[in-house]
Amino acid sequence: MKHIKRFSEDIKVPIELGDTILGGRFKNKKVVVKKIGKNKKGDITVNDKPLLKYRIIKESISQEDINNQLAYLIDDGFQVVKDNWSSSYKIEIFKQKERGSNIATNNMTEIKWSDIESDLLPFIELNRDIIKEIILIFTTFSDSTYQTKQYDRKIFSVDEILEDKDFDKILRLTILLK
Repeated sequence: MKHIKRFSEDIKVPIELGDTILGGRFKNKKVVVKKIGKNKKGDITVNDKPLLKYRIIKESISQEDINNQLAYLIDDGFQVVKDNWSSSYKIEIFKQKERGSNIATNNMTEIKWSDIESDLLPFIELNRDIIKEIILIFTTFSDSTYQTKQYDRKIFSVDEILEDKDFDKILRLTILLK
């Protein structure tokens, strides 16, 4: 007992001075990190409050994470593509009529919301902090010869999508990330 070895802990927290994290009662208010330290008990503190009083904002999501979280949609034949778009990223979900051909709206199969809802809503809920908006493209009109189709593009917030809504005849779903 005389020679008890001292153990040294190394805890790495992925935040630095100047980063923005979420704090407050419901951990939804943005707080800028001004000071990182330890208190008397040895707990890590941010701005003199324990680290557990904060939530780290997810910065981005990788293509591998997307594929893992939306694996059921991919298995059902949906295309899930993450692409760099202007200053942010977008994730597009659609089903092609003919594989390998161009990714144009006229080459997409119509989707019912009820077919993708159970796989998509958990993904949206899990990543709601990094989702800016969700764009749905609908088929609104088709003439009798099916030569001319009209498309309607509507923008929704995460909360609007998570409400119990039913969308019909979706051609493409685009999720814009912050």
